[in-house]
Amino acid sequence: MDKQKWYGPRAPTYIIALEGNPPSGREQIDMKLLTNLPVDDLSVAVEKLGW
Repeated sequence: MDKQKWYGPRAPTYIIALEGNPPSGREQIDMKLLTNLPVDDLSVAVEKLGW
């Protein structure tokens, strides 16, 4: 099955995640993800970052 047909056209979603309390001596983790998959709430965004 063609995924584009399954999800249909969507505007891209930009997910940004910053580490809250990095250990001393290390820079804060700063992740960015651009996706066209559905992201309707925080739990779905966290799932996409885990992939």
